Amino acid sequence: MAETLIILPTYNEIESLERVLGRIRQSVPQADVLIIDDLSPD
Repeated sequence: MAETLIILPTYNEIESLERVLGRIRQSVPQADVLIIDDLSPD
């Protein structure tokens, strides 16, 4: 089986991050998720 990496760029997305991660986990539960926050203050 192929491995899946989802790269999620964010900036000031603290309000939506939990919801987005939940949707990713529902859609692709075996995927690894790399969150890149670009030094956002949140």
